[in-house]
Amino acid sequence: MNRALANGEWKAATVLAGAIIEALLLWRLKPENDLEKVIGRLVQENKFPRKPPEDLNLWHLPQYLEVAAAKGLLGEQCVSQSRLAQDFRNLIHPGREARLKQACNRGTALAAVSAVEQVIEHFSKC
Repeated sequence: MNRALANGEWKAATVLAGAIIEALLLWRLKPENDLEKVIGRLVQENKFPRKPPEDLNLWHLPQYLEVAAAKGLLGEQCVSQSRLAQDFRNLIHPGREARLKQACNRGTALAAVSAVEQVIEHFSKC
């Protein structure tokens, strides 16, 4: 991610940052034993349209973010920045880029890298 950022490879830095956030959240949530209760509450609150798979390896970034936020593992600013990173990461799809008339650029890369740094900072305090 940092090498891509330094080389001006905006899309690569953006996509890699999103993948890093997803990996960090999976790593942090794996040992949790009370996820069912949190997931049930999120389904009731309509934050999830349906219950996610039991296997966390099958989840997607929005699910990891919602559960981590509900458990208090990430602050709201970190969650917001991570959602931006998720949106920018989705620009890897050419059709989405064309529909939104948006492309990865230095700003999207910096925003996504910022989210990674915030997630790491939060997890280093746990």
